Amino acid sequence: MFQYDEGHGMIHVSNLVRRLLTAVDQREAKLRQKCQWCALKNLSIYLSIYLSIYLSISFSLYLSIYFSFCLPLSLSIYLSIYLSIYLSIYLIQCVSIDLFQFPSIYLSICLPIYVSDSLYIYRSISVSIYLSIYLSIYLSIYLSIYLSNSVCIYRTLILSISLSM
Repeated sequence: MFQYDEGHGMIHVSNLVRRLLTAVDQREAKLRQKCQWCALKNLSIYLSIYLSIYLSISFSLYLSIYFSFCLPLSLSIYLSIYLSIYLSIYLIQCVSIDLFQFPSIYLSICLPIYVSDSLYIYRSISVSIYLSIYLSIYLSIYLSIYLSNSVCIYRTLILSISLSM
């Protein structure tokens, strides 16, 4: 399962980053075969990749904080890097792009209705506004990459997110 090796830790991380980039390339190749390569589909693909990486980093940070009480600091940092890259590979391959077709519109309309059944209405509205703003930040990141029209910047962004732990 997980083995911590002080000397070869960065080799394992670089292999996982290589697997992450391969998973992104395979995901894009599959989606190019299935649908037209228009701007909306391209946007949903990048949003799903960004959100899956964000979810994996959040989950691994939570685990590293939890593990830091019972493990050494270097081991918990290495564990968070390992988990974030590994979960990114898994989520990129499994996430459905249909969920992210119109993410900010969908969340801002459906989330207040859904959350207001169990919470107060002002909380659900604030959560939906927060998520809409958050997804608009992702949209601006995507547009800056799309307008620069360079795959190298996209790969650099994935590497910087994965290794910024």
